[in-house]
Amino acid sequence: MAALDDALLVAVRGLDVLGVHRHGRVVDVPLTGGSDTADRPEARNPRHVAVVGHHAYVSAQDSDLVLHLELALDDAGGGPRVVAWSALRTGSPTVVLPL
Repeated sequence: MAALDDALLVAVRGLDVLGVHRHGRVVDVPLTGGSDTADRPEARNPRHVAVVGHHAYVSAQDSDLVLHLELALDDAGGGPRVVAWSALRTGSPTVVLPL
């Protein structure tokens, strides 16, 4: 769980999403499968999320990577959009912590 401006981000295991709670709404950012993530490595069973500015770093229980998502929040209070991403393979499951 981490904060991004006026949003709360929660790693949701089992559903493989980053749940974004903002202004009484919940929007899911998929971390595996589907057309929204076709080019992105999969973060299965996300466990930890750290936020630095508008950048979310997600580590997953069943993946050997840290997934970096640059998020943009719209001014109308809607959910985030992933505007850029990258991934770093670590060789084993990893924990990310805010500094």
